[in-house]
Amino acid sequence: FVSYVNSVAEDEDAVFASADNAPMFTCRVLVTGEHDTASEDNHSLYSLLRLADKLNIRRVYIKKPPEYGEYLALYNRLIRASAGQIVKL
Repeated sequence: FVSYVNSVAEDEDAVFASADNAPMFTCRVLVTGEHDTASEDNHSLYSLLRLADKLNIRRVYIKKPPEYGEYLALYNRLIRASAGQIVKL
């Protein structure tokens, strides 16, 4: 995921990542929380989508969460928010 985003992201793009993972990216990072957890990701998703809109971010990259447990709600929200525009790596 990191190498893909770093190779395709442009100036008007961003990636959602935890503070732990942010240094791995060469593009703009919108931080989801301190660590990569379902609760932090769920809590920050809509506020980060609104922020991306305010910043005129053209494309947002988000690593697909697991489709079970606490992550299932996040996965479903991302599917709806993406309008099906998903890249499978």
